[in-house]
Amino acid sequence: MPPPSNDPFAGDNATGAEAAATSGPSSSGADRREAQDVNQLRQGSGSSEATPLITANGGPAPATASRGSGSVVAAPPEQQSSTSMCKVVLMLACTMAIALAAGIAASPFILSKVGGLSKAGSEQENPGGGSAEEVKSTTSSAFLTPVASAIKPLISAGGGDEVTDARGEVQDYLTFDGDYDSIISQGKSQFLDECSQRLAPLQCLDVRAGSIVVQVAGLASVITQVREALDKVGLSLPGFPQLKVVPSTSGKASTKAVTTAKPKSTTPETTGIALTSTITTTLSDTGTTSSKTQTATLTTSTNPFPPGPFECKSDISFKAAKMMDKKGMALDDTTMAGCPSLINVNWPHTKENISSLRLFKSWDEGWSTTLDRKYVWKQLRDYVWRNNVKVLYGTMISCSEEQDDQDWQYVRELMKYIGSAMIITSDQGCPPEYAMGLAVGNEVELIQYKPNISRKCVDGMFSGGYFFQKLASRADDLLDLEGFEDIPLTTVMGGYVLAGNPFINTKECGALAFLKRVVERFAGRWVFTWNVYPYFTPEFQMDQGIFHSCNQAMMKAVNFAIPSQLPTMLRDFRARMKAITGQDDDIMWLGETGWSYPMATTLNTAMRNCKPWSTVEMLELYYQNFLEWDLSLGPNVMGVDHAFYFSFRDSQNFGAHEGFGLETDCSSTHCKIQEE
Repeated sequence: MPPPSNDPFAGDNATGAEAAATSGPSSSGADRREAQDVNQLRQGSGSSEATPLITANGGPAPATASRGSGSVVAAPPEQQSSTSMCKVVLMLACTMAIALAAGIAASPFILSKVGGLSKAGSEQENPGGGSAEEVKSTTSSAFLTPVASAIKPLISAGGGDEVTDARGEVQDYLTFDGDYDSIISQGKSQFLDECSQRLAPLQCLDVRAGSIVVQVAGLASVITQVREALDKVGLSLPGFPQLKVVPSTSGKASTKAVTTAKPKSTTPETTGIALTSTITTTLSDTGTTSSKTQTATLTTSTNPFPPGPFECKSDISFKAAKMMDKKGMALDDTTMAGCPSLINVNWPHTKENISSLRLFKSWDEGWSTTLDRKYVWKQLRDYVWRNNVKVLYGTMISCSEEQDDQDWQYVRELMKYIGSAMIITSDQGCPPEYAMGLAVGNEVELIQYKPNISRKCVDGMFSGGYFFQKLASRADDLLDLEGFEDIPLTTVMGGYVLAGNPFINTKECGALAFLKRVVERFAGRWVFTWNVYPYFTPEFQMDQGIFHSCNQAMMKAVNFAIPSQLPTMLRDFRARMKAITGQDDDIMWLGETGWSYPMATTLNTAMRNCKPWSTVEMLELYYQNFLEWDLSLGPNVMGVDHAFYFSFRDSQNFGAHEGFGLETDCSSTHCKIQEE
């Protein structure tokens, strides 16, 4: 615990925002209502005349924890009925005349929806695009291990370790013949490291006596494959004698395995053309004078679209994605804590690789998960290494310095564990970089509206200098992390800061003074990052007239054409950035955007009364338009340098369910968006 003299919040009973968010779905009705109101603050109005919003009773609006930082969702709420796509398209078509007046109808995105969705069409039998032979020829080149190792993985990197049965995580035991004390006891850590590399993608969690009992975690199908392979030749590690499996442990994964994500089915599902793929397991036993190789094969029926360790299944594909090297996914807590091996390799409904991830935090002791931190980090590191993914790390700022410092400790450990770049020899060119930047705090400007926050915390955050001091301290700490010394720095803010000119600058939220200070301190290293959610925009109202429709709001919200909501707000942000720096080309990232289906319980605008607003059809329109967006903001305006979409799976925001995931939960094998 830091000494009182160094803790601006010493003596406070308030807890950090992220800690409060882990309280689960048992929040009171009042808490849930407060959580809804804060989204109006988060979005602002996008206008220079925007004013802060408060709750109806004049009291502090609530705090929701930052999106992606809430409790893990064990199961989604009951799905609400959706309006059919033809109804939504009909409404959009009927409002084209209105849109023409606003200049929106010129958007190719909305026109494409009125003219017909980009379905799999003639390629529906093979939604992956390309022939079955092309799918068969997929090699392990996409999954090359970044660091040369003396240990050859038991399952080849290009095999189907998560292709055929990508369901949930289990923990099980492998028992080997041998004396634990003489073989393992003095080298347990080394054994677990070598074992994890050898049995990848499984993780060796623990080893104990009783012969030699190894606790492993991973997909049940992979455990079965590894067990069958070990039965043939045993376990060979560089630093230990050859170990043979005790026969009684052979067979399928134990029925006593701890399941963390319940599968919907125990058999692989297929759509389109069923493709027979062969997974080859190579095992090597080296003797004193010769070596031999045995090969075991497993044939399974898999879905050929899209290739990769895990992809949700759908009969819809989007083929006009643009600027995908400058787009990434924000990693929700449901996926991070519940099924880290099921992070999509490709953008859902496309053949485009995901090239960047935004992490809200590295670990939370309050997560409801049976997986341990070492295993989760191992899966995340494997994903980053195999797919050359860049990571925007996030660390929290709250009213608890102790919790903030513990969170930062986890972030630094994860940074070192993943590394800043691939370690390769000089003749292989420049190594891929894994560190995109560090975000210190997420929507800290709203901390004043979080429940049970003390006045001392609010006054100390901006006016008292706590926020800036912590950011500067984190930057100083990076100097001791090799490879991270000069990575970009940012904080993520939302539409609330537009309530001043150029930004709000009150005692409770001194965003303007803070941004001026960080720009002066970090100059070109600083990145402006904004969260923009048209879904939550408070200015949208129901249409005038007797029909009580919401067509105009839908057109402006779901569209990415220049006059629409998201580009308009980002242009406003860029103009206000220039007022601070005097530059037209400051680096600007979109920290989050997305669309919720089913309706987010935190939605508290007039659009709660718009029945089509939170349907899967609107999710489809918004996601497709995001993919097809070229990141431009209009003529003579610098576009967005990088944009993140939220998220893989539904999650909770301060205990309130939100449906921003493209998949429902860890047990889902299908994407939400389907033709039928």
